[in-house]
Amino acid sequence: MIAQLKTAAKKILEALHITFRAPVKGVYRKNAGDFFEDLEKSRIEYVILRWYDLLPLVEPGEDFDILVANSDCKKLTNKLKIGDVKNKDFIKCDVYPVNNTKGFLAYYPPFLAERCLEHRVKDKSGVWILEPFTYFCALTYHVVFHKGYSSGLDSKYRNSVIEKPEHDYYTILINLAKSSNIEIEDFSIEGLETFLKNHDWTPPMDIYFRRSQKNEWIKDRLTEIIPSTWYRRRGLVCFVLRELGDNNTWNSRIDNLLVAADARIINRIKLTQEQRRYFAQHTRGGDWGKGPTKKPGGLPSTIIVARKDMNGTDSLPHGVVEYQWVKDIKDTIREDYNKSVPYNQNSNIIHSTDNGIEASYYISVLEKVIGDNYEELL
Repeated sequence: MIAQLKTAAKKILEALHITFRAPVKGVYRKNAGDFFEDLEKSRIEYVILRWYDLLPLVEPGEDFDILVANSDCKKLTNKLKIGDVKNKDFIKCDVYPVNNTKGFLAYYPPFLAERCLEHRVKDKSGVWILEPFTYFCALTYHVVFHKGYSSGLDSKYRNSVIEKPEHDYYTILINLAKSSNIEIEDFSIEGLETFLKNHDWTPPMDIYFRRSQKNEWIKDRLTEIIPSTWYRRRGLVCFVLRELGDNNTWNSRIDNLLVAADARIINRIKLTQEQRRYFAQHTRGGDWGKGPTKKPGGLPSTIIVARKDMNGTDSLPHGVVEYQWVKDIKDTIREDYNKSVPYNQNSNIIHSTDNGIEASYYISVLEKVIGDNYEELL
């Protein structure tokens, strides 16, 4: 009900051409040192992600990018002040919890965000920063998956040189590698991706899918690494029941809805606890937190692979369910479940792939975790 009211209010504002912007939060430069001392006294688990040279300040025009433990996120944001980014004495703070809380992608996949918090150290000003190797990996991730061509780094796909990159990432990364004795020779975007892959710092492929909408390098990369057969699997879907909803009631409800939609079930895979953790890290961006709901649904527990005959081919998924029949099933299950529990127990107990390409990726993860060749069934 509340979500529906928010949607209705948003539509009314759009119709009236009224744009709502969230207030900008941060700290004033003169209070930056006190701010970090307060975080320390409050035992808030955080780490500054980059640009350490002037801490507890940053260069004029730069923000504080702060990664924080989920449990401390609200406590940290409550300490920030509302300000104006045009004010040179104000430093905007971008705060990123380990898990997303609004239905969007987390800044880093949670397993990498947690790694950052585990490998933090205090700098001379008393501010928590990343230790050198983790800093290099986190900044490289930022360059590859957040910036792409706008980083100004070379790429085999196209000339990525732009007039004035936001930062001289090439020089910055070279100097970081040298000062930390990190062995890397190829500072192209592909070379950096390979480095991250070799050190278990790359995200699940569905992060590639979603970030490809804003990162042209990722889109070009996907055209090379996605098998051509995946594009021809239109109508293939993986429904993922989470632990909270994995019982006979909701399994049977899904079966009935699939029959009504003229879709056939190909397989149903019940994951062990160890398999759930592996599958969770490699799907949905690795983020299986509670999102915008009141209660987390738990880890992925049962995977239902289904297919409906549909004409055509799929394009790259980008975070939106592309088959209306899939969306209808998922919305029905979520609505029915949340009607059956108190409001403060509302949760997303079911997720799905966006289209046949993403479903094929999920199946490739299942093959690794289970060992069976599900490709043969398709």
